[in-house]
Amino acid sequence: MKEKPLKINDIARETDFPEKIIRGYTEEYKDLYSSRKIGRISVYDRQAVKITVDIAELQSKGLKKEEIITKLGRGKKSRDLIERNNLHTKPTARQTSRIRQTRHPATGRALPKNSMTQTPIPAPVERKSPEIRAVDHSDAIALQEQQIKRVIGRAETLERELRKAREELSGVAGENKILSAAHNEQIKITSDWIEYFDKKLDLIAAEQQNHNREVAEWTTYIDSEITRLNMSITERLKNKFRI
Repeated sequence: MKEKPLKINDIARETDFPEKIIRGYTEEYKDLYSSRKIGRISVYDRQAVKITVDIAELQSKGLKKEEIITKLGRGKKSRDLIERNNLHTKPTARQTSRIRQTRHPATGRALPKNSMTQTPIPAPVERKSPEIRAVDHSDAIALQEQQIKRVIGRAETLERELRKAREELSGVAGENKILSAAHNEQIKITSDWIEYFDKKLDLIAAEQQNHNREVAEWTTYIDSEITRLNMSITERLKNKFRI
């Protein structure tokens, strides 16, 4: 009975691997899988399950892609050889019946039964196994590592610059805080001096007013005395006695 071809989801179901991983295997190790197209869908033989499990097992052991292809590629060559040999084994009863019923191409008559032995069996055509070419990704990996190192270096540089800027900002903030405190202290001292001078000016103004009043009183008294001295004795007596 002919085996049913397997699709990606069939292989994933039998191996318990995610379909994404199966697709990655079939693309990366496509030379190890025997596949054909049905429309736009790729289908695989039953060996695809074992190949998938073997690839996963070898990867878990640390083997590289080239080593896995070399190791599993030998098994695929053996399977291809068995399939080619099966193409040239003894014909089945149905195939024999078809050979016996073959007609001569010139006369159109059916060939005799023993003509089967006279019909030359074509020599098997040797098919070359697909050449497995190991793809070297070392350059791409090295380039990616360099790019990653450059990105990490740039990130570290930015981090140092940011840390330095934060320290400078913290220092400036501290200086501003100190200056602000000194400025507030200076404003307080200035306010105290202004209040002191305002009180002093008020006191001086009050003293000046008292002085002016005393001066005015003394001026009035002196003027009256001068006026009295300028009077005659008669006028003085009249003013004194109010005559």
